[in-house]
Amino acid sequence: MRGGGDCRGIQKNKKIFIFILFILIILLLFLFLFVFIFFIKQQIDDIDNKKRKKMIICGDVLHLIAL
Repeated sequence: MRGGGDCRGIQKNKKIFIFILFILIILLLFLFLFVFIFFIKQQIDDIDNKKRKKMIICGDVLHLIAL
């Protein structure tokens, strides 16, 4: 009879362990998601900065041509 009680206790601990594991996996997924979004934002900003530099250079060239 004692063995049955211990077994139930182990099953309860197993459920808690699985629950904690599930929460940790979700937190890791959110962490990767935020890192991924930040990385994409950096890439977009880099592309935007390159376009702005080209626009400034083109504007300077047009200004020189106008002179």
